Amino acid sequence: MNINTTSNTNTNNCLAKIDTRKIASDKHLKCKSEEKPAPAFGFKCEVCEKPFDRRYNLSSHMRTHTNERPFACRHPGCTWKFARTHDLKRHSGQHSDFKPHACPSCPKRFARGDALKRHWKVDKICKQPASMIKKRK
Repeated sequence: MNINTTSNTNTNNCLAKIDTRKIASDKHLKCKSEEKPAPAFGFKCEVCEKPFDRRYNLSSHMRTHTNERPFACRHPGCTWKFARTHDLKRHSGQHSDFKPHACPSCPKRFARGDALKRHWKVDKICKQPASMIKKRK
């Protein structure tokens, strides 16, 4: 079949015109996308072989193997240290008075939503309200 033409098909009394150029093009694109290799990562962890696309992410990851924690919390009395600046920033919210996540069953408030969810799992009295449970499809 010539790919530069349209053709009539006569299968089960169907006389629809088929654009064979589009079919050939679609097949070509699918073929090319299947041949495409997975994205190459320029940096791989020598310990666990996890790939990274940025040198900084690999350097940060390497601290998980060495237990190096150069980023210390500066809040008075807090001894927490972190391998990544992101984790330090996230932790700093615990020392803030801004705690938007409130437990509806007790007076406790939390800086992060995951801390509130952990509270619901650990605390025997407080349970997650049914209205806040996401239904899975």
